[in-house]
Amino acid sequence: MDPTLTWLLLIVAAILIVLAAVPLDMIVARWRELFIGTPRPDQPPPLKMAAHDPTQEV
Repeated sequence: MDPTLTWLLLIVAAILIVLAAVPLDMIVARWRELFIGTPRPDQPPPLKMAAHDPTQEV
């Protein structure tokens, strides 16, 4: 096999692995923010688990 083709296949495989690891909605939101100008939605506050919170703050 040609070394150039081998490197090309390795790069394509790496890109596919990265795309599979990132949630699709995050990719779409970033795409819209960069190219369409849609503002990114506000991030929700982190969830707290009261049963496992040592300070018992809710």
